[in-house]
Amino acid sequence: MKKKLLFALVILLNAHLILSQADSSLTDDLFDLSFEELLNVKISVASKSAEALEDAPGIITIISQEEIQGYAANNLGDILNRITGAILLSPNVFEQNVVAFRAQSVTPYDNHTLLMINGRPVRDPISGGWNGAFYNSFPIDIIERIEVIRGPGSVLYGSCAFSAVINIVTKTMDNDGVDVSADMRLGNRNTFKQDLSAYFKNEDFKFTLGISNYITDGPVFSFTDYLGVDSTANFDKRNLGAFLGIEYKDFSLNFHYVESVGFGLDPVTNNWDLNSDFPHNNHQSVGVDLGYKKDFNKKLSWRNNVAFQSHKFLESTDVDVFAYSLNFESTLNYQPVDNFNLISGLFLENNIHHGIRFFDDEKYTISAYAQLKYSILPKFHFIAGLQLNKPEYITARLSPRAGFIANFTKKLGLKLLFSEAFRNGYPLETSFDLPVFRGNNELKPEIIQTTELQVFLHTRKTFVSLTGYYSLMDDLIGRKLFIDTSLVGGGYLKYINEEGFYRFYGIELEWKSALSKHLSTKGSFTWQENYNDRGIKNAGLHPNLMAKIGVQYQNRVLSMGVFNSYFGKTTQVTVLNPDVLYVNKVPKDFNLLSAKLSVNLSALFNTLNVEKFLFYVQAQNILGTDVRYPDYATRRLNSFLPLYNGLGFEFGLHADF
Repeated sequence: MKKKLLFALVILLNAHLILSQADSSLTDDLFDLSFEELLNVKISVASKSAEALEDAPGIITIISQEEIQGYAANNLGDILNRITGAILLSPNVFEQNVVAFRAQSVTPYDNHTLLMINGRPVRDPISGGWNGAFYNSFPIDIIERIEVIRGPGSVLYGSCAFSAVINIVTKTMDNDGVDVSADMRLGNRNTFKQDLSAYFKNEDFKFTLGISNYITDGPVFSFTDYLGVDSTANFDKRNLGAFLGIEYKDFSLNFHYVESVGFGLDPVTNNWDLNSDFPHNNHQSVGVDLGYKKDFNKKLSWRNNVAFQSHKFLESTDVDVFAYSLNFESTLNYQPVDNFNLISGLFLENNIHHGIRFFDDEKYTISAYAQLKYSILPKFHFIAGLQLNKPEYITARLSPRAGFIANFTKKLGLKLLFSEAFRNGYPLETSFDLPVFRGNNELKPEIIQTTELQVFLHTRKTFVSLTGYYSLMDDLIGRKLFIDTSLVGGGYLKYINEEGFYRFYGIELEWKSALSKHLSTKGSFTWQENYNDRGIKNAGLHPNLMAKIGVQYQNRVLSMGVFNSYFGKTTQVTVLNPDVLYVNKVPKDFNLLSAKLSVNLSALFNTLNVEKFLFYVQAQNILGTDVRYPDYATRRLNSFLPLYNGLGFEFGLHADF
């Protein structure tokens, strides 16, 4: 593995040296300008109001449109896998369903990460984190940038903003007119992908539409299941995603539909079921968010949103699980003077669920929150916040937030932050209705408390940050076996709040830098550890070490991006379960090396009457690694569903009209 890492780094270095010598006589300063704009972009994910990156009360990563397009990626999950301290996982039977941040994922569901579109949450109403359909299917061509908070964000965003918040900001037009773009690619494994994007603006009316369709035979995965059955199959998939965004004066509408249909194991037993008449799992998620914002004056604004979220899961011709939520949120933003800002809000949600594996039920949740930010001169900012969370059936709880931000100079600054976050129980945990698997309506919310210290350097061409963090997780929701001799098997599993805690701590180094007018680099280095109340180190079973680096070159004609992510060796399942079955390949450290090369044919051939016409080729997992991962969610096998296997490559055409 060390040789493979060295090989990957040599490729990156050669790409850097070769491209830095490229002829730039036909280029201008477009890349230079876009990088500077990126470092100075105003973000809203940390405080629900526009602010500079260095002033925002959060540990934040921004992924720009240039990075999304310049590096190889087939879906949103591929993009997020390059973030500092993050890893895209396929726990149990759900492919690419979890993006684990800071090793703080202990279940097969992505319920410690909150997804948002244009600042609005899109929580999965079944588990709070069945996000695989979203990571696989959302149309990435319409993304302007992605804002990511590493660390808690529950004070403003409620349940599931536990270890991270991911906000997708979609593109809109600045000037009146119409823009259309189309993308088509073909690849090995019978891969076929189509994307269509359209943008329209006329005075106060804006319109954004994105559609994505992806079909592939997928990689070949071979492994042994929990019953000892060894088999091999193509994990084929069909992903369909659509997004519609409309803005008219003070009104806004976000609509998304994502569907992922893929070969899968039986989702209850987690075992091979090759003789099934319906050997594919089907996830369909729909979200609609209608907003109204009123600016009374320069000091006071009021925003109201009504949202509908649904998730349907089918493993047969019947609807196995269906849940939807209706929620209302009202937020006031008050800034009487330049150095004082107060945000307060109220959130109401009703979750309704049913299906052949659930008992029909509904649950209400009410939350209220407030956050103030006070500045002394432009350099020093104090933040304090509080949220009340009251799910039905259980006692209310307050979650605090506090922080201090200092900009010592125009380049150098510091952030000291403390936040508590929570995650409520969802129908998958409260409402299971099987003889051997039962829910619990009295589950307390999971709690995390995180302290973070960041030092950052921000110049015109470079952003570098060093972050240290310490987190304590408690009241985690898990499963316990209860003895009942009247049942087949002698008992049943029931969801409970587990006794004990997890502690996490780590260091994150992150950077972005424009090396020249056309050449940039980005990357991160992460070291993290954790232990539980029994004193077992690295009980989360995730990598302690991650090193990620990318080099990107672009001019009017040529664009090339090379990215490598190194994920260190994980702790083996035996530290938690000495009786684990060693039936699959042992997890090892691994590299994910990818590359993308694009040529703008419009810049080469003046006869092409198209604004931009690209031919590109991209490859992922260039080293062809068969990547195995610990069975961290159930801890019954040494490893289970592989993460990657073999090289994937595509050739594509992209046109902007």
